[in-house]
Amino acid sequence: MRKNLLKIAAAGCALCLLCTTVTYADPFTENREVTVNVTGVKIDLNNPPDPLELHWALMGIDSADMKGHWAERLFYWATRHNIIEGYPDGTIRPDQPMTEAEFLKTFYRPFLAALTVGKDWTESLYRHASSWKHPVSGGNNTELRHAPISRRKAAEIIAAAQGVRYSGDDAIVYLLGNRLAAGKTDATLEGFAGDDFLTRAEAVQWIRTLKLRGMFKIKEAPEELSDPERLPALLGKAEEELPDFVYAPVTIDDFHFTDMDGNITFELGATKESIDNRYGDPDEHLDFLQLDVYGSLSVHYDANGKMEAWNVDNFTHQPKPIRTHKGIVVGESSLSDLLRQYGTAGMENDNILSYMYETIDGQPTPRFTAKEIIDKNNAIILSFVVNEDTLKVDYMFCSRYPYANFDFLNSN
Repeated sequence: MRKNLLKIAAAGCALCLLCTTVTYADPFTENREVTVNVTGVKIDLNNPPDPLELHWALMGIDSADMKGHWAERLFYWATRHNIIEGYPDGTIRPDQPMTEAEFLKTFYRPFLAALTVGKDWTESLYRHASSWKHPVSGGNNTELRHAPISRRKAAEIIAAAQGVRYSGDDAIVYLLGNRLAAGKTDATLEGFAGDDFLTRAEAVQWIRTLKLRGMFKIKEAPEELSDPERLPALLGKAEEELPDFVYAPVTIDDFHFTDMDGNITFELGATKESIDNRYGDPDEHLDFLQLDVYGSLSVHYDANGKMEAWNVDNFTHQPKPIRTHKGIVVGESSLSDLLRQYGTAGMENDNILSYMYETIDGQPTPRFTAKEIIDKNNAIILSFVVNEDTLKVDYMFCSRYPYANFDFLNSN
């Protein structure tokens, strides 16, 4: 279980980094250096580029192709996670229809460690589709693999990946009723426009929605059609969604934890003595991670014996009755609770949600990249692991940035 601290801290730091090929010195010091390992990209730190512009430049993508497009932020997310890629000529072509093979590649990528690349790049995709019993058209017809895919056919494949089998309009109803995809105009069959070809931007939007709904694995579809009586009702009007790529407001209290049995709150900076008084001597000390373990609660103390990081798990112990200031409890709170309480910006491409803040004048300020941080000693990472099956919170972690960034390893 303790491996999860490494995983979650690394995820928090991954959220901080725009691209590993760019190394910024603190832009608020006189040492303003930058290393860019991409041919032809020039950056003037006296006039720093927009993060999106920098991202496109590093990827060799013509930003004019995406500038101002409604899906630009979605493509920033998707290209960072290798869900979709640009074309050799440096374009993204967000409004271009996808072929069935392109859709499978984009849809399967977030869930597979690797897709085999061979003489025919589509073969691996269709082997997976066959093993999962997904209703593709190009299984035995290579020409259909490279034909544009309709929104209806894409809906059938997505429904199948949920472990059900619906065809035609039933697949659309399944997606709309479960809020797994959006219609073009409204949440009706007509508004879904199933006969229209699926564009690259629409595909990325759907995949992002699936992630926010908690799709972390692909399922095998049944052989027989699923019961249409179990389809959800359509409301006709799309429900209001949480805004994407945003942080919800937090206060400094949101980095503390509360013992619900004693209604005692422990702040970051609480003394080891106060925590030992509450929970007794630690069960064990993990030297490598410099953690004192109190059952399901683990705490890292700084050199002065003050709490610098804490985490609570739901893996190997009966969880202690601990909650965050916003009421998140391991084993009880859900993915949707996290998104409502902390925002959608923390959702990247797996079941770990990470949020980064810097405290300025006593108020936590969201930071989307590490280069935005003025003083790393005032930065804090708040992260959660969600169970892939139940979508309940299995793990929560709060740490000052230096510990989450493993700075303590460099100081030894």
